[in-house]
Amino acid sequence: NLRDDSKTYDVIFNSVKYIDDRLLEQYEDLKKHIKRHGGDLEADHLNWMAIHYLYARSFFPDIKIPSKLNEAFKYYNGQASKYWLKKGMYAEGMIALGLHRFGNTETPLKIVKSLKERSLNNEELGMYWKYNAGYFWYQLPVETHALMIELFDEVAIDAVAVDDLKVWLLKNKQTTHWKTTKATSAAVYALLRNGDNWLLEDQSVQITLGNKLIDQSQMTTEAGTGYFKTSWNGEDIESNMSEIKVT
Repeated sequence: NLRDDSKTYDVIFNSVKYIDDRLLEQYEDLKKHIKRHGGDLEADHLNWMAIHYLYARSFFPDIKIPSKLNEAFKYYNGQASKYWLKKGMYAEGMIALGLHRFGNTETPLKIVKSLKERSLNNEELGMYWKYNAGYFWYQLPVETHALMIELFDEVAIDAVAVDDLKVWLLKNKQTTHWKTTKATSAAVYALLRNGDNWLLEDQSVQITLGNKLIDQSQMTTEAGTGYFKTSWNGEDIESNMSEIKVT
């Protein structure tokens, strides 16, 4: 537990204080801007900073929200509950998790329901969405999918959906690759955070080419996907090796 280490906890506490101060600063600047130039405080002012704040701050509920921040904190919670549908999948996941951890029992379930209605489900590919992939942080499919696993595990408490989501994540690794260290760490975190350990090796399948059983004992099998590769010298290949049997 990081909170048991005083030096580490001091860093966490000061970091939380910093983001509290920045949110208050943003809120005060917003009110000043509206006072000077006009506008509606109840319009959509939910920006990425506020969304990230809500999600990041939710990991530390034991650090009390300072009284000076109460108004701003309540305001951005209200903004998140009102405007979540306009922000995209990644933001929806962060908003739902943040609000859920701060005791909002209504909006997070609405977000989960909406996401589930928009999802696709396939016996082979599992549960997934048609991601609008791009280069921005909120357009990265693996990171977004990993956050969806966190959401359906923690908020929906839907073990079936979580398993179906994990299927897609592993299929994605099997057919392409997790393209960055950030994507890989997010995927591994999602796969290991709760439930069964999907990266543990299961019993190997038996693969026979012709009359020869492939010996997997000396091969490295990739955790989770079961992927391995082998090769033969030309003189070792026999005509009946086109017959493949998997058991």
